[in-house]
Amino acid sequence: MVVVFVYLYVSKICLKQKNLKTIISCYVVACALSILTGILTGSSMELAYQLDGKWSDTTRFLGTFVDPNYCALMSIFAIIGCLCFKPFNKLIRFILLGVLFLGVIMTISFSGYVGLAIILALYLLSKNSFNLKFFIGVAMIGIVAIILYNYGKNNDDIKFLSDIA
Repeated sequence: MVVVFVYLYVSKICLKQKNLKTIISCYVVACALSILTGILTGSSMELAYQLDGKWSDTTRFLGTFVDPNYCALMSIFAIIGCLCFKPFNKLIRFILLGVLFLGVIMTISFSGYVGLAIILALYLLSKNSFNLKFFIGVAMIGIVAIILYNYGKNNDDIKFLSDIA
């Protein structure tokens, strides 16, 4: 909640649109670098849980944050900034969004997944981008997700993919 109030204060009172776009672009790059640094350094947290009477281990990605949920939350804010303000050209924005989405997915944070789904649904509703191309894209993403899920379930040795599955 504090982040939302700070954002509103900065965007409505302190800065003009151009300066806010610069701040958002720095924030997006910082979050993407946090995720890449976490991948390179192997920053993760081991978690044991009991599911259906059987103990399982999971590796949750941290980035450079102290908690996977923080990593997911800050990455979602960066995704919102990248989608709404479009601070970079299409290729850079696509790469940054890919890294940020990967970071959210690897955190294995249910609240992160729900937040990401809500933000994407609201963004798509605001853009009115529901056409044939959109539905084909959603179907392709769904097919890839199902293939990755099945592959992760059948191969326990893949670090984050098997944990997510």
